[in-house]
Amino acid sequence: MPPLLLLILCCAALTAVALLAALPSFLARKAPGTGRLAEYGDQFAKGVFIATGLVHMLPHAAHDLADLHPGFPLAFAIVAATLLALVLLSQFGQRHQSRTGLPIIATLVLVVHSLLEGAVLGATVGTLALLTLTAALFAHKGMAAFALSRLLIESPLSRRSALLLHGAFVVSLPLGAAIGESVLHHPGWEIASPIVMALGAGTFIYLGTAHIVANLHAGHLRSGLIAPVIGFLAMTALSAIA
Repeated sequence: MPPLLLLILCCAALTAVALLAALPSFLARKAPGTGRLAEYGDQFAKGVFIATGLVHMLPHAAHDLADLHPGFPLAFAIVAATLLALVLLSQFGQRHQSRTGLPIIATLVLVVHSLLEGAVLGATVGTLALLTLTAALFAHKGMAAFALSRLLIESPLSRRSALLLHGAFVVSLPLGAAIGESVLHHPGWEIASPIVMALGAGTFIYLGTAHIVANLHAGHLRSGLIAPVIGFLAMTALSAIA
């Protein structure tokens, strides 16, 4: 299968997941239960994200950026800056929790995350790597779409505004993938690909660690620690084999 067609199919599948996960919220005011299996799947994905960022993306970015500034760990600096920026963005959202402002800020945070995830997806080389990353994004994309839809539908925003905000989240991943794919395959943009990988590594490390810590603070030891460890080990083993 041509790589571009595979990328389009992966983006279409993830877009469908984001739409279907939000459908119950927009069709009914009462939130359905997420279920324990979905919780374990989401936490498993967090471990996959951490391994993807640390074991897969960061080494590639560090290798490709080593010649740009010899003696300076540019890839690690980008990852650190990304982590710090996402932490500050998250704290800003928590400090400005007005009934109307919170859903808008939450959407902005998720759109930024989704754009970076899509860019990494578009810049990923290899069928196995692309399918693995898509599988890891399935649980996260579904849970994020469901949580955002509940926040939007329960806010004072009109249903039209809620649909528009959720639509921005849904299209952000394929848009990011288009950017990542363009960067990867156009001459003269070789340096942009490892930068995208470093940005993605920081994003995935943040997504994994922040949610795991929050789950542990809530007292969910089994899903908050065991499932991410299994996901981390599985993705690490796959990276070693591939």
